[in-house]
Amino acid sequence: MLGIMFFAPYGFAQAGGGGWTGDAVCGNGTVESPEACDDGNMVGGDGCSSICALETGGGTGGGTSGPVCGNGSIESGEACDDGNTVNGDGCSSVCAVESAPSPSCSPNGTTIGQMPMATYALTLYEEQACCSGEAVYGGQYGRNKVCWPDAAYAPSEGDWVDMGCGQISNAYNASCNPTQEWLDITCNEGEMLQGRSVTGLGCEPPNSYFKEQRRCVASNACPVTQTAPTASLSANPVSIIQGNSSALSWSSANADVCVGTGFDTLGALSGMVNVSPQTTTGYGLTCSRSAGTAGTWTYTTSDTSDFACPLTDLSRGYRNVPDCPSANPGGTSCSASSSACKVNSASGCNVNTDLYTCTGASPAPSASASATVAVTPSPVDLTAMNYTPAWGSSVSAGLITFTAGATNLGTAAANGFSNMFELGDGTLFAASSASAAPGATATFTASRTISTPGTYQYRGCADLNTSWTGSVAESDEGNNCSPWTTFTVTAPTPAPISCSFSSNPSPLVGGASATFTWSSTNADTCTGNGFNTGGARSGTSGTVTTVPGNTYQLMCTSSSGAAPCTSQITASSPVAYITATPSRVKSGGTAVVSWSAANVTSCTVSGTDGYASGVLAGPTVATSTSNVSRTITKQTIFTISCDGAAAQDTVVVNLVPVFDEF
Repeated sequence: MLGIMFFAPYGFAQAGGGGWTGDAVCGNGTVESPEACDDGNMVGGDGCSSICALETGGGTGGGTSGPVCGNGSIESGEACDDGNTVNGDGCSSVCAVESAPSPSCSPNGTTIGQMPMATYALTLYEEQACCSGEAVYGGQYGRNKVCWPDAAYAPSEGDWVDMGCGQISNAYNASCNPTQEWLDITCNEGEMLQGRSVTGLGCEPPNSYFKEQRRCVASNACPVTQTAPTASLSANPVSIIQGNSSALSWSSANADVCVGTGFDTLGALSGMVNVSPQTTTGYGLTCSRSAGTAGTWTYTTSDTSDFACPLTDLSRGYRNVPDCPSANPGGTSCSASSSACKVNSASGCNVNTDLYTCTGASPAPSASASATVAVTPSPVDLTAMNYTPAWGSSVSAGLITFTAGATNLGTAAANGFSNMFELGDGTLFAASSASAAPGATATFTASRTISTPGTYQYRGCADLNTSWTGSVAESDEGNNCSPWTTFTVTAPTPAPISCSFSSNPSPLVGGASATFTWSSTNADTCTGNGFNTGGARSGTSGTVTTVPGNTYQLMCTSSSGAAPCTSQITASSPVAYITATPSRVKSGGTAVVSWSAANVTSCTVSGTDGYASGVLAGPTVATSTSNVSRTITKQTIFTISCDGAAAQDTVVVNLVPVFDEF
């Protein structure tokens, strides 16, 4: 690589060989390099000047003379002095070195502003690529160089030059810069490609221009060669009876878009669509190019369009006029759809408006076509719509009722016409006849037995019998039947089973003899648990000796699939109780013995004093009627025993002891 060395002009310094410095802030009260003093202000005459340099006659740090920033001479306390006190040029307003800004553009690969030096042995001095309008400052090596804005290296723009109509292809100068591309630009019809040379951007081939320095402008020298479009529209048939349809067909050539009137082209340049007008109707087609001839924005006049202080809304001037595409649109391209535009700007409290007019533009060429469909009113036109079974519904197998509606689309009444239904398997069955006034709907019905569960389809047909003939002349004999409706036939729901079940005695006492009686409806057979029904659906059982705590159940069932009916009775367990009041007496005293029992057939009460109650009948023995007074002369035990000791209880009456005195 070419060895190059750079000299830093006044106002720039390298800090330690590793970068550029310049972060001191004069007036912050802290002495920072390269400040000689900082007294917390930027007022001169107090010993520390406005640029934080020592002043003659004292102040912070004393001294006999102070530097003057901006005189072009680096004096004591200054890190640089570029002859001005402007920030942003590398040497600040206090003569401190400023940090280099990041480039605001992509380097163009050139070495503008670099000064070549002799090549030193064993040493390569790297080049530094800067953007246009920048100069290179710094040491010998790339890492010690910076790019800094410098007006001396700003690019110089030449005049706009016509380059031709349409797409312009330019070669590049390989000997100058093999990597520089000179890209093509394509302008629209009626536009001229213009370019201009820009010095300071690097090598420029003759008669070629950077893409960024090109533009397309409207020009009469570049004609519009659009071929006029064609359009055609036809109807078939051109005459229909009301309720029928006609096919509209259209086509075009040299068109970008076609729009229908009375029908939708869906953006297609050709196609066909069916229409069913109720009255005679005309249809139109317009096919056009997407763009017309471009014009040029031309300045018209200026106006002070509004006044407001403070001015906060520039759009107030000529609010109904659209904004121009740029701040200075003059000479740029415009279309016929944009007749005028404005550019608003502020001047104090005034809104100034520049008005521009699009001149020389013409709208996109178009072609039109039309077709008419004549409609003759129909006398009668019957069609059908299914009602029940509804689409997707389920019905039980058996006799099913079908209903549909016959609608008269015509203008004359239809009376006494026959109707029918058709199943998906081709089965036909007649329905009730009907009559319908113009625009009215009449209902017709029929019943059909379907025993097999499954999925079925049906449709109703108006003015048709099972021989597929009708009795009414119609304008359209092809729309008499409704669309197919799908429904499901399910197995019939069985009748529910009911049953009744009782015992004798009731309630049922365990350990006793009993019989059971039952009855049922919608059952095929009944069975018993703990007793025998013989499969009968109703009846009375033989005598059964019940078991205390056992449950006796009846179940009646049917082959229809209905849920079985069940009923049950539980035999209660016998209980017995006996008490004595008081339970301790003196010899010869009296005690009342009481007893009770439940869920028993019979009981007996006995005492060790020889008492015997005899048989006490159940199913309950009440205490209120079951007691006896007994004279007690010795310890006596009383016992109640029921149903062969199935339930038993005892009580003891004791004597009060007698004590002899000594």
